[in-house]
Amino acid sequence: MEESNALGVFSYRDEEYEVYVQPVVEVDIQGGYTIRSGEALLRYRMRHETPLTRIRAAQQDGSIHEITTAVVSAIVASFTDVPNAVPIACNVSAPEITQEFIDRIRAIQHELHRTHHDSHLLMFELSEEHAITEEHIQHIQQLHAMGVPLALDDYGTGFANVETLRLLYGAGVPVRVKLDITLAQDHTIVDVARMLKREFDADLVAEGVTEAQIPLLREIAYFQSFVTGRAMPLSEWCERMRSMV
Repeated sequence: MEESNALGVFSYRDEEYEVYVQPVVEVDIQGGYTIRSGEALLRYRMRHETPLTRIRAAQQDGSIHEITTAVVSAIVASFTDVPNAVPIACNVSAPEITQEFIDRIRAIQHELHRTHHDSHLLMFELSEEHAITEEHIQHIQQLHAMGVPLALDDYGTGFANVETLRLLYGAGVPVRVKLDITLAQDHTIVDVARMLKREFDADLVAEGVTEAQIPLLREIAYFQSFVTGRAMPLSEWCERMRSMV
């Protein structure tokens, strides 16, 4: 792994990558947007494409922690000169959350606190690609006890389902739930969102919404979509956040 002087840029196995951030926004009744957090997304730097094949290969050969570490390092570096930083989430799969991973995050939190930054700015989204087992729960509980905000990504796909939510909430781990709006009809999404609010009182994020869908969910969800804010390079994200002071 080789880091660049440019914020959010690093090289891994002969490819150059760049961290992007997409805003998660609250929409008010007048249609105004307020950025509440962001999600870190990885792109090939020159092609601006998501390196899904490379990420899956890294998950299979066990080297995904190197990519995750580079993304986390970029996120943390971005907090240092943004006075009004909002939380940024990094995607992580349940098998990645080992004791070594937890110790690394604890050290990052201590450093953020030492430099007078909010140690809760670093978030993690649990990916839908792996089942969360009782063994994973013990480590996830440690992250929660450390005050690390957590989310369940792409609810309605893979292992991101109501059974996983019941396992997490039963273990005392509340999570933000990210709904993949593209998978269902409008009335179905509204029903699912209301059920999640009723059963778990979860913070909800509706991903991939159209302009027409926003009024349906505005009172119960945040939004993450091209229509509410495109993903941008981490350096551009920092400039935008500084301009909002």
